[in-house]
Amino acid sequence: MARFSFTINNMRSTEEINSYKELLDNGLFQGIEIFYPYRFDKERYDLYTNNIHDLIKDRNVEVVLHLPHGGVDNDLCGENEDAIQRFYDAIDYGRQFNVKKYTLHLGSTKYDNYLDNAVKVMKKLCSYTDAYIMIENMPGSNEVAYNLEEMKYILDNTNMKNCKVIYDTGHGHVSFKDTKKEIEFLKYFKTDLMHMHICDNDSTRDAHAPIGNGNIEFDKLFESIKGYNELYCLEIIFKDKNDLIAYHTSLKKILNQIE
Repeated sequence: MARFSFTINNMRSTEEINSYKELLDNGLFQGIEIFYPYRFDKERYDLYTNNIHDLIKDRNVEVVLHLPHGGVDNDLCGENEDAIQRFYDAIDYGRQFNVKKYTLHLGSTKYDNYLDNAVKVMKKLCSYTDAYIMIENMPGSNEVAYNLEEMKYILDNTNMKNCKVIYDTGHGHVSFKDTKKEIEFLKYFKTDLMHMHICDNDSTRDAHAPIGNGNIEFDKLFESIKGYNELYCLEIIFKDKNDLIAYHTSLKKILNQIE
């Protein structure tokens, strides 16, 4: 049976996060993906942390954590020691929520040895925790893990059991612009695929749009990885819980057709 989750960014209010309890209690969602709130002051940091604790308390919820991303400060391919320490801190932050899966953007291709640098960093992160460090496919050719070959190189050379893959449908559609290539990527990494971000677009940009507001052929993508039993995470821009209910319905309808 398919399992579903959604993202909760650091700016969501206590009232908003409390409203998501209904979605977990009624069985629509089995997981959430959270973010390390390192950019905020202590008050905001504590508020977000406490709200997540309250949300999952006494509930059987799988928590995934998205590691820091974006900007030069979080570009791991430059082997930035400050950034690596920040990622260690984020992994430590996730332990309190029993996080077993971490989503990772590796960084940019601007460094001469960016792939080998990425491998060195992955070995450090995967040695720091028994949890899965999941490399996300990226939409831009200036970003690491943009294509199958780069992802394969990093996984093969890291060669650690907790180095895995997360597939973002929006990123894949922008980078490949071809359903056959998207399927090729998914099939190749099927045994390493531990998480999926679900959103739609028209292949021109990563719009984080609802299913049906782009031209991604979700039925064909999901058919290619039939048997996948990890979380389908809605990474769609949403206003409130009613949006999440609607997006869940759209996604489940497609999945039901291929079961």
